[in-house]
Amino acid sequence: MGQGEVLFYGEIGFFLRAPRTAIVGADGDRYLYILSLDALERMESEEPPLASAINRYMLKIVTKR
Repeated sequence: MGQGEVLFYGEIGFFLRAPRTAIVGADGDRYLYILSLDALERMESEEPPLASAINRYMLKIVTKR
């Protein structure tokens, strides 16, 4: 993983509203950000360009996997 790289886990379950089962570990100091469906929906109404960018990024990840 490179410096500043952003990884998403559980994105399919996120959009399907299904439980996620991934276990994630880190080999050093890292930041963990959690995006809830409520937060994404609020972002879609308050910051549509940002929500759209996040949705496009997650779609790219899903299609590559």
